[in-house]
Amino acid sequence: MTWSRFLIRRLGFMILTAWLVSLLIFIMMEVVPGDVARMILGQFASENALAALRQELGLDLPAWHRYPAWLAGVLQGDFGNSLYFNVPIGPLLLRRLENSLILAGFAGVIAIPISIAIGVIAGLRRGKVTDH
Repeated sequence: MTWSRFLIRRLGFMILTAWLVSLLIFIMMEVVPGDVARMILGQFASENALAALRQELGLDLPAWHRYPAWLAGVLQGDFGNSLYFNVPIGPLLLRRLENSLILAGFAGVIAIPISIAIGVIAGLRRGKVTDH
């Protein structure tokens, strides 16, 4: 198998896995009891306010319509708005992604030399305790 076929196959599995995880999470959120609009506005909110929020968030549409619309938005880079911070989610994710990449870089700088050294030691002492 060539490298390009291997990479295309891995990329396909990665996309399939991401889609399945997003679908599973969406389904789980659908079956959880409770009303999102009531949780946001509180238990003493009026029915008019609840109906307006449900319409604004698209909660008045059936699930089979909401998921493809959400997925299309994500594929276009629109992750929606944070209900907690009341700002777009995209910039929030980018800030946190930057911190995660810095952390991953430091972990790699530490882990890669240590793992190479351990591998060399295990290779030089083949069959001994350090090899196992």
